[in-house]
Amino acid sequence: MKTLLGAHDVWKIVENRFIDSQYESTFSTIQKETLKGSRKRDKKTVFLLYQALDDDGFEKISNATSIKEA
Repeated sequence: MKTLLGAHDVWKIVENRFIDSQYESTFSTIQKETLKGSRKRDKKTVFLLYQALDDDGFEKISNATSIKEA
């Protein structure tokens, strides 16, 4: 799994446990762009994880909206 996610440049999201911020309005433009990119990689990671799981594993995390939840 690490190899698959690493190949798609999203392993750091899993490893560092991406935490979405609710205080985006106080961020600078660069911080907002970084957060936007992190959100995109988080969604991509969930998508890749869904594809890699069998039916039993998928049922356990099918309602997850972020990799942290999965």
